[in-house]
Amino acid sequence: MTGGAQGNVPNPGRRAPRAGRHRLIQLAGVAAVVVLLLVTGSVRTGPPSRITVPTTNRILVLSSYLHSAARLPPSAVARYAPTSLPPVPSVRPSSGDLNGTWLNLTQPGAPPPRQAYAFAYDPQLGGAILFGGQATSGAPLQDTWEWKNGSWKELGAPLSPSPSGRWSAGLVYDPQISSLVLFGGAIGAGATIGDTWTFNASGWTKLSPAASPPSQAGVGLLYNTGDSALELFNDGVGYAGNPSLWSFANGTWTDQSGKSVGSVASLGYHYFDDAADRVVVLFGGSNSCGGYGYTYTYHNEVYVNETPNESISPHAVAGSGVVTFDPNLGGAVMFSGYDNTCTLTDETWLFRQGQWANLTANVAPPPPGRWDARMVYDPVAVGDVTFGGNEAPVGGSNRFIPDTWAFHTGLGVRATATPPLGTAPLTVVLRAVAQGGVPPYSFSWSFADNTTNATGATVTHTYNSSGVYQAVVHVVDGNRTPGVGTVSINVARPLSVSGTPSVSGGDAPVYVGFTASSTGGVGPTTFLWTFGDGGNANGSVVTHLYPTPGSWIWTLTGTDSLGDVATAGSTLQTFAPLGGQSSATPSTGAPPLKVEFTLTPVNGDGPFHVTWEFGDGSALGTGETTNHTYSSLGTYLVLASVTDSGGGVNVSALNITVVVPPLNVEAIPTWVYFAAAGALAVAGSAIVVVLTRPRPASNRGPPRSASPSATGPPESGAPGEAPPTNPPTQP
Repeated sequence: MTGGAQGNVPNPGRRAPRAGRHRLIQLAGVAAVVVLLLVTGSVRTGPPSRITVPTTNRILVLSSYLHSAARLPPSAVARYAPTSLPPVPSVRPSSGDLNGTWLNLTQPGAPPPRQAYAFAYDPQLGGAILFGGQATSGAPLQDTWEWKNGSWKELGAPLSPSPSGRWSAGLVYDPQISSLVLFGGAIGAGATIGDTWTFNASGWTKLSPAASPPSQAGVGLLYNTGDSALELFNDGVGYAGNPSLWSFANGTWTDQSGKSVGSVASLGYHYFDDAADRVVVLFGGSNSCGGYGYTYTYHNEVYVNETPNESISPHAVAGSGVVTFDPNLGGAVMFSGYDNTCTLTDETWLFRQGQWANLTANVAPPPPGRWDARMVYDPVAVGDVTFGGNEAPVGGSNRFIPDTWAFHTGLGVRATATPPLGTAPLTVVLRAVAQGGVPPYSFSWSFADNTTNATGATVTHTYNSSGVYQAVVHVVDGNRTPGVGTVSINVARPLSVSGTPSVSGGDAPVYVGFTASSTGGVGPTTFLWTFGDGGNANGSVVTHLYPTPGSWIWTLTGTDSLGDVATAGSTLQTFAPLGGQSSATPSTGAPPLKVEFTLTPVNGDGPFHVTWEFGDGSALGTGETTNHTYSSLGTYLVLASVTDSGGGVNVSALNITVVVPPLNVEAIPTWVYFAAAGALAVAGSAIVVVLTRPRPASNRGPPRSASPSATGPPESGAPGEAPPTNPPTQP
């Protein structure tokens, strides 16, 4: 990937000298610096050649340094040699043995001319996706195209949904989520954007990560095979002159910029993942037309300047060339770019095992020179495919070209895996097809899971642990010409699902919320709920009403994108509505009135808790049976509340009345009424009725006799008078 190019033609300028007399002067300068270092032990030119990052941060750390033409490359250091590389053929061809061909695949129906588009190969789709770019008019483009089986197809202009139009965005395949990831881009002069999208067979999906890099364009976005991480690197141009480094995992970005070293402020870096040697490579950078010809690698938290160890370096194509990693060659192919005279070249270079090789003399015919194009490795075409770009000379008007080219070498290898993804343990059939070369072919496979290698064009292998594996097949033809093919296998953990109800039960009718989650499997995962009462629903979050009492077994079934199924479930109890029968004995009476209260729960799920509110402002009572005494007259509303273990509540009410006892009229003989009436007639006085409280029967005297006592005074009339002839009978 070429980072930094943002649709502006670079201006002429100086760069490190290259060949001929300049090379001799440079070598002499290097020797002088080495002598000076040996004498003083303190003089350094350029950045340190090896920088170790703390082992707790296994992330990509890349930087570069500005060197004017008068400054020499850093002093020589021993190159880092990876210790755990896949097996390689015993014979590797030299640059002179690598004969390749550029094939012109230009055809009708290709995308319109453009530069600085996003372009990445997706092994799940079996093709490469091209998005956006800058049109000839200078406007940002928003169309999505697919390069597959040697032809172009427009998927949408735009698709819905789709990222907004842009150029110089980053796009790369992330095997951890089996999707392409797009970030950032330019939307106008000095205007950038910082959103994140994914693309797969379902189309574009916009993400909303908790953290995200600042808006920027011209970034290097790649999947770091050595660190198994998707990472974004910005060379500093257009971002306040400061380099930035972010990693992407689990749907969000993590800022790693504090781990970067050095100072970067240069345009047009070539930035790619060398999957064969498990290193990330940063080459060049431009201070004008050509730029710098320095090569840096990063592996195992060690950052190495490879320039002093190179016998040759592509200085002439340092600015805005087109580059991609070619697993068939086991290295990266770079084409064209500006040289130090501000001329577009048509050179083809290969970077492999830490060395650059110029393939230009062995390649025919080359495409026209260009810059700000992109290139991907297409395993179906067994070649490196590029489209369009800008062929304008420095200072001239933009000239965007709509051609399609593929770089193909003598022996191509196509590797496939069936199935390419699944859950562990996953048994995969791996097949390799050799194209070109001279039969017979020999095949050797490595599976990247620390198991024994296998031979043959078709092999079967079982991956027992989850992870993303790059299976590699090495092919040698009858002339000992080697070829390499790779295929990605994504092994997920077995699918597991769990469901959580909002309550474990309750009094019917009750609404219950259910939430589903899953781990493992190959997403997306769909969820089906059955509630045990004949109802069902789909979704990760659902609600269900249980209208009647009962014992219900609910089941959650999860199905991932591969059809793998996992289930979970439990029992949920619902009960008849809670009720209560309350009573008070007595419910009325004179103060002080002592009342016994009783509440009997009905239905519900014990144990039960009962509280009493007596209505007279006193403290609450508790228990299914309790007593309370009322001292004041009045009518009191008593509330009895019962709660069961499921949270059901029932409240019943009683009335208690405290009153003064009723008054009795004292019994008066009938004759008294007549006497009183006569007196009233004579004296004009009112009849007086005496009201008394009844006396207890035990305190009353004997009943009066119907006849007067022989010795006692008469009961009525004046003293000495005889009683009336017919006295009234006493009741």
